[in-house]
Amino acid sequence: FDPDDVIVIKANAQWPNQGYTHTGCIKTVIDRILEIPGFNGEILICDNVQEYGSSGAFGFDATPGNRNRNWPDHNWDSLAAEYQGNGHPVASCRWYNSTGTITGPADGEGWIRTFWSFHGQDTYFSYPIFQSPISGNLIDMKYGVWSGGVYTGQNVKCIVMATLNNHGWGSED
Repeated sequence: FDPDDVIVIKANAQWPNQGYTHTGCIKTVIDRILEIPGFNGEILICDNVQEYGSSGAFGFDATPGNRNRNWPDHNWDSLAAEYQGNGHPVASCRWYNSTGTITGPADGEGWIRTFWSFHGQDTYFSYPIFQSPISGNLIDMKYGVWSGGVYTGQNVKCIVMATLNNHGWGSED
């Protein structure tokens, strides 16, 4: 990573308890990034979430009762807030599904979708364009940072973190 990169940590926030990426693992990755000499970029903890579900149940805002076999000290929102409170450029950001398709950052936030047929099956590849809660710039996961109607040349790099747990409930290991 370069010191001015926007680094997206793409985690999995979909399920309560052990079913979301371990917050302690995310913290360790963030700590390593912040050790980069002269780091002045951004670190964004992100995932694509649906608009259903219970508040306080998933990785971003998991309450202590929904952190079984995860880190009891923080959910992703509170972890990012602690970093921000210490002056570090870390934020969490939910990507919401949308029914529409945009053509690029000039259209604002949304999803780029490229459609094709694969062995007769309708298929598409998608990625989000979203606003950074830190800089306010639009983050295009393919082409980089967009600000003032142009790409800035600032890179966006992504770390995809697995859940490393099952999507089970309660007594499952």
